[in-house]
Amino acid sequence: MEATPLQQLSIDRYQMALEAAGIGIWDNDLLTDTIHLSGYAYELFNLPKGVQPTLEELLAHVHPVDRERIHAKLKDCFDPAIKASYDNEYRIVDPQNGQVLHWLRAKGKVYFSEVNLPYRFTGTIQDISNEIRARETQQKLLSLVDNSIELMSILENDQTNSYLNKAGMEMLGFDNMQQVKETPISNLHTPEDIAFVEANVLPSVITTGRWSGIMNVRHLKTGEIFPVYNNTIRIDDPITKEPLAVGAVMRDMRPEVAAQKALEESEKNFRTLVMQAPVGICIVKGEDFIVEMANDHFLEVSWKSREEMHGRKVADVFPEATSQGFIEMLRTVVNTGKPFYGRETEVLQERDGESRTVYIDFTFQPLFEADGTVQRILDLSIDVTDKVLAKKRLQESEEELQKRVEERTAELEKKNNELEEFTYVSSHDLQEPIRKMKLFREMIYERDYDNLSAFSKEKFEKIGESLERMSTSLKDLLSFASLEKQETKEKVDLNKILADA
Repeated sequence: MEATPLQQLSIDRYQMALEAAGIGIWDNDLLTDTIHLSGYAYELFNLPKGVQPTLEELLAHVHPVDRERIHAKLKDCFDPAIKASYDNEYRIVDPQNGQVLHWLRAKGKVYFSEVNLPYRFTGTIQDISNEIRARETQQKLLSLVDNSIELMSILENDQTNSYLNKAGMEMLGFDNMQQVKETPISNLHTPEDIAFVEANVLPSVITTGRWSGIMNVRHLKTGEIFPVYNNTIRIDDPITKEPLAVGAVMRDMRPEVAAQKALEESEKNFRTLVMQAPVGICIVKGEDFIVEMANDHFLEVSWKSREEMHGRKVADVFPEATSQGFIEMLRTVVNTGKPFYGRETEVLQERDGESRTVYIDFTFQPLFEADGTVQRILDLSIDVTDKVLAKKRLQESEEELQKRVEERTAELEKKNNELEEFTYVSSHDLQEPIRKMKLFREMIYERDYDNLSAFSKEKFEKIGESLERMSTSLKDLLSFASLEKQETKEKVDLNKILADA
């Protein structure tokens, strides 16, 4: 049955209005198994106009993953017992390469006869690609917000929270979102804090669009009051610019407060350790090496008072430090990050026109910041003047002792030489009478030995033996007294010596 001109005009106007709104129309006559599409619907299905497609041809342009869902929804729509409305979203692809062209939302209805037989399926389709992309972006942001470690909330104009992420629910002691929506913000603050919020935070947000600062909140279950850093912004309607809600991002400051307290306690302990250390300790900071801290032992070593040193440049406190190379040593530690050691270093100190020389063991130890740079240097100094002077005195004593030993040795060598000479002369002079006595004995032996009585012969032999022993003793004495003697060792029969004695 064809439409009258008036009906066709109405249909055309209706289709034009829908296409102007970005909506296409499909109409499936189930009795004739024909599908009619509006002009814009052809574009949405990526089909050439004028071609009357089949259901299979339309599904060929749908993403394969989405086809199963379409069949499931159509089954409920065509079931007379259900008669569900058709509402679906799916992707249109290029059948040649499978590339996704856009997303469509399809809405329609199946019409049944009086005997519950479907005879017509009609509806609309709309390109929702931008909506899908916005929805995906929104989901990403929501996932990011919901998994943030900081509290994120939305406060409506009626002073109730419509959203609170997981971190916020845990921070404030909520069990579920319904509890969040039913709890007024006054329950999350002390009366003094809620007065501060109403008098300062909310007015600033409404007038300037934001407020940032530290405030207190209360845990819903434990009642604990703790500080948070709150960044609050006004959320406006993008069209009317009227305030819609207030968004807040809060950071729990308890860890920071605890860390700051621990740091302060650590610094306090460190300062106590430095001030009570048994060695001189000084800390300098910055490019100009400003004296930040110095204990009493360091003041003694440096020959300065605390007033002269604290907060001043090393070069100003110790004018002699530059000429003696200490400033350059400090710069080397900063540039290299390596400690510098000095042992028994001679230092000329000046104060009020006076000067003194001391000897110091020192260590310049770099103190690293979190970023790895050296902003401070710890100076460990020990006055070793007494030790150095004692070593010098000991060295001088050793040198004096060595000199005296050398003099005494020379004196002994001289006396030994004199003794050797005396011994040599004495032994030589004593040998002469012995030789003559041996000569006379030999003469008597040759001429009168046979005429001697037995007694005289015995004594004559004893005289010869005594002369030999005396001659040998003088030779041994001469050899022993000589400084250039060569020692020899030989076996001696002590029995024979005892027998001859």
